[in-house]
Amino acid sequence: MLPIDESLFAEMLSPYKEHCRYLKSAELARPNGGPLPSKDGTSCLVLARGDFAIPESCYIDATGHLNSVELNICYNQLLYVILGQSIASEVVPELCTFSLDHYRERRLPDVLIYNLSVAFTRVIDPKSFRGELAITRADSGPRSVKVKTHISFWDENGGEAHGDVSVAILKP
Repeated sequence: MLPIDESLFAEMLSPYKEHCRYLKSAELARPNGGPLPSKDGTSCLVLARGDFAIPESCYIDATGHLNSVELNICYNQLLYVILGQSIASEVVPELCTFSLDHYRERRLPDVLIYNLSVAFTRVIDPKSFRGELAITRADSGPRSVKVKTHISFWDENGGEAHGDVSVAILKP
């Protein structure tokens, strides 16, 4: 695993209000010559792991568990970081269409989730948990790059959630 550039990490989270920056740290891994397995064995092009903490929900009274809204926010934060670092490092060829400057400027309006499927298998403690986002496929089309991702979230008490998310990144 490699650390994410600190200034890029901070910049990718800058659109979020301070109390809603749930991703605390992240690291990136890239395979050398072959597919890299994620935590649950999914083969991927690149993956990021992150540490999360939600001391207080940004929108609801405490539920005592990570809920789907907060999971989606955590996914988005890790996605912005992995895409930014992947573009900066040129580790996913299909993302080389984008310059880092263009991505910085257009990440909010041009990164679109078009399919999201997540299952919670055990309750996750929102105060401290880990997450992993694996880019499993990237396909470049005339107007966008479609990226398939697999996500896993877990805590020290056996809490778990897994899912698949498809994202389109609009081309300049």
